[in-house]
Parts: sequence; structure tokens; C-alpha cells
Amino acid sequence: MARVEVPCAVAIRTARSVIEEVPEAGSSSIRAISQCNTRNPERSVHNMTKKFNLRIPIPLTDVELGGEKYPILRVQDWARFLLSMNLWHSLCGLDQPNDERCCSIWGCFWERYRAIHPRHPVFRGGINLSRTCALLLHGDEGRSLKKAPILCVSTHSILGYGIRTSKTGMKKDRLAMNLNYEQPTWTTRFLLSVLPHRVYADDDDGETLDTFQELMGALGDDLRVLSDEGILGHNNQRYYFVVLSVMGDWPWLVKCGCLERSFYNAAKRAHSGAAARGICHQCMADTEGYPWEDWFSNHPRWMDTMNSQTPFYRRPEILRVFHDETAEPYFFSYDLFHGWHIGAGKSFLASAVVTLAMSGLYSGSRETRIQELSDSYAAWCKANRKCPTLKKFTLANLGLTGNTFPTGTWSKGATTTCIMKWFVDECQKRYNEFGDDELLITTYRAALEMNSFLSGVYSYELWIPSREALQLAAHGFQFLREFGKAAKLAFDSSRLLFIQVPNYHRLHHLFLLLRQQASIANYAMSPLAMSTQSDEDFIGRPSRISRRVNPRTTVRRVLERSLEAAHAKYVRAGRIVP
Repeated sequence: MARVEVPCAVAIRTARSVIEEVPEAGSSSIRAISQCNTRNPERSVHNMTKKFNLRIPIPLTDVELGGEKYPILRVQDWARFLLSMNLWHSLCGLDQPNDERCCSIWGCFWERYRAIHPRHPVFRGGINLSRTCALLLHGDEGRSLKKAPILCVSTHSILGYGIRTSKTGMKKDRLAMNLNYEQPTWTTRFLLSVLPHRVYADDDDGETLDTFQELMGALGDDLRVLSDEGILGHNNQRYYFVVLSVMGDWPWLVKCGCLERSFYNAAKRAHSGAAARGICHQCMADTEGYPWEDWFSNHPRWMDTMNSQTPFYRRPEILRVFHDETAEPYFFSYDLFHGWHIGAGKSFLASAVVTLAMSGLYSGSRETRIQELSDSYAAWCKANRKCPTLKKFTLANLGLTGNTFPTGTWSKGATTTCIMKWFVDECQKRYNEFGDDELLITTYRAALEMNSFLSGVYSYELWIPSREALQLAAHGFQFLREFGKAAKLAFDSSRLLFIQVPNYHRLHHLFLLLRQQASIANYAMSPLAMSTQSDEDFIGRPSRISRRVNPRTTVRRVLERSLEAAHAKYVRAGRIVP
């Protein structure tokens, strides 16, 4: 315990030493730190920061989980804080308070959302939509002390300060509805709960599952108040908050949504005696008669089964929130970042690199060919000022150890993006040398289609005009066709390339959703709205804090330190005047 308490104790002793050496410092804020009690420095310092308003003034609320009490940060209290500090404008990406413009932005948002989700109960009346914020709920595991998992649950507005790659001028429109990617995540994400793995880990008796669902139920009840009753602001206007979706990686969706059909059910071998149980909570793909690996049909059979059977083995407690009860499976949304950047993109590009290396463009041993491509990749990164975490290609990081499919072992989504751009550029330069290598040509076409889809999506903010959205969806579907063709060519030639994994089915749903929305409305919602790049960044912050506190008081101390860290960022961003 003493080891993890050292930072606060060191700060106290340092402050005392400064005052001893420089007595004049006793009249500054250093004096407050020096007076903290070293017997319990963590608690003493937190009391001091609370006294001098050095943390976000949000109370910790105890909820009972599995017979024990754990503190959480309620969304209601976050909402009260934002409204009391006149920060409502930050929830729609504005730099300064502007009530009229905020109302116009949220009014326009809900008008466009009605066109693609007309049955959502928010449109039944009784709620002032121009003062209603759309939220997304995110959960994921970080790494705590000794690399033990720690669950972090947060929420954020669907609107924000934009994404760096969008077209110039988009953010400056009066009714601009920007993605929530820019700005420090301490100021755009609102932490709700952290739980050590021992509290929610799976076990045989189901007790920890009940504990986890109790947490989700407590958060659901909290969020329900904000949609049913709202919060009274400083201007005597009532503001509402409605959760549109639960987002996160696939294991989180399975746990939060009590999903019976998921990637966990994917077949592990060519022949299995067990009946197929389905890999998708939104449709019946991979059940009897509904294969999920249909990349060539414009209308695979599983499309007719979407939202036809419940995917829940028990009622998820998070569904206590205000939501569309006619489309509950879609409340748990698929994520482009996990689906492609650290999902299917890794295995696809690993196979693409191997396909290029083993083509007639290079000669020598497998190691020699990979090294030549690695040198080309390094030169391209230097010329284009890219600094990826993956500096070179090896048999190990391509997943070529043993008689297996290339899978790609890197863990950063930015690495996938970098390799994709390099691969497309390399193939464009040497396309005339491909000859009759059908597999390499097909692989290049697949990469080109996916690169077109991604670069197009990343050039827009929240809403994509329907004409452009249809074109982007077409690129996505064509990628799947070319990928399917490449997988077939590799199979026919007995080459272990282009493994088919359930993440491709996730992408199939994302392309389909984009096409469906663009077909019925003037705008389609960008897949990046439910993507988790920024949330992954945020989760790492409380996770790092958890490695520096007493394991016996992890939950409380992480929440307290997070409020202090957020306060510093709010001050630096000019949203709070110290």
C-alpha cells in the first residue's frame, strides 16, 4: 500500500521542504499541500483539492452491486454541472454560449435523425427537441495494476468539435453538426464508472454477471430520468438527454447486451457437429440456411432475417433507458474502428503484403521478399512523414509463424491506415508489372475500394449527403466482392491467405446501414459517429490512474483523480475560470 501512496506523500513532503527553504512560499497555495496529513496522503490531498475547487464539483453516488456499495458518477450530476457552468454549447461543438444557435443545431439534428429513425419514441411529443442532447454510451476494458482488466463506462454527446480530416469549411457552417473527435477527451467524455475485474469477471454461478447488470441497470435508471424529466437549466429552461446507442468493441456489446448470438459462436474448424448458433445479434447470419460469408449477392439471405428474432438470453438492464423498443438489437451498434482498423483490416492487409511479396515482382526467399517490402514501406513512411508504431515488416508481425493464415499482430488502428495507404501507392506505381497475376490484381482492387470508402467517410462530419453516401456504400460492397474473389482464388491455389473472420460481417452491416439510410433520406449518418477511436484514448486515462492508487480503494480514488484531471483540462480549454 505504501508504494502506491508515495506520489501524494512525496508531494506533501516536497511542499514542506520548499516552505522550509523559502519561507515566503508559505503564503502561497503550497502551504495548503504542506498541511496535508501524511498518514493518509491520498485522502488528505483529495480533501484539499475539493476545498480549493480543483476538481469537477460532481458528487460520488453509491450504488449497491453484488451486495457491496460502489461509487459512480451519475449522468444527472454531469448534466447539472454543464448547465450550471453554462457549458451547454460544448455539447454541440460550439466555442461560445449561443442559445439560439444551439437550439437550431439540435433541432436540425433531430429532424435529420427522424428521417432515418422515424419510430424512435423521442418523436412522440412531450420533449423539446431543440433542447435535447443525443448521447452515446461507451464501455471498454483498460489495464490496471499488474495488467489486470478494469472496466470503464462513459458517455458523450454525439456532436462535438469535428474530425481533423474532414473537408475544409465544413465545421464553420452555422448548423454544422460535427463529429466528437477533436478536443481533449477529458472535456468531451464523461466518466460514469470504473470497476476492477474481480467485481464483474465471468464465473460459473453467474453472480458477477448479475453484478455487472446491476451496474448497467443503475446507469439506465439514471439516464431514464434525463430523458423523461430532464434537467432545469440556469435560464429556467428544461434540457433533456437521450441515449441513441451503446457502442464499444464486440466483447463489451456481448456482455452489456446479454447477446446470445456473437462472434464467440463462429466455427473454429471446417467441420463441426454442433448446430450453428449465429454470429450476429442484428440478424440470423451463420444459423441454418443463412451463411454469413456471402460477398457476391446484392441481397444475402441473412438480410431478410434482420431484427426477426431476439438476440438476448436475458433482458439487458441497460434497456431501461429511453429507446426504440421495436428495434432493440440495433441499440447495440457495430463499430468501424474495431471492425476494420483493429479487426478485419489487420488480417486483410497482412495477406495483401504477403501476396505482393510472393508475386513475380520480387525474388528470393520469403524472408528476403518481406525485407524488400519492408524497406519500401519504411521509405514511403519517411517520404510521407508518417511515424507508425510498426516500423518494418517481419514474419512475426505479419502472423506468418507456422502453417497459418497471415493475421497481422499490430495493435494500433493507425498502423492499419498507414499500411493501407502504402499498399495502394505501391501497387499503383507497379501495376503495369502485375502481368496476369490475378490474385494480386484482385487484392489491389479490394484495397483500392476500401481505401476509397475510408477516405470518403473521413472527409465528412456527422452527416453525409445521400448521393455521396450511396457511392461510399458501393465502394464498401465492392470491397467485399473483391475480397471474396481473392479468398476464393487463394483457396483454389491452396494458399493460406485472406482468412474470413466475423469482422467482415460487421463491415457488411455498416455498408448496408449506410446504403439504407441514404436510400430513404437526404442524409445518412456517418459510421464514424459510433466509432470508438477517441473513446479508446479516453479509456486509457482512468486506466493509468488506477495503476497509481491503493487497490483496496481503486474505484473511489480513480473517480476522484479523474475529476481532478478533468478540471485541469477544463481550465486549460477556457471552459472553467479558476
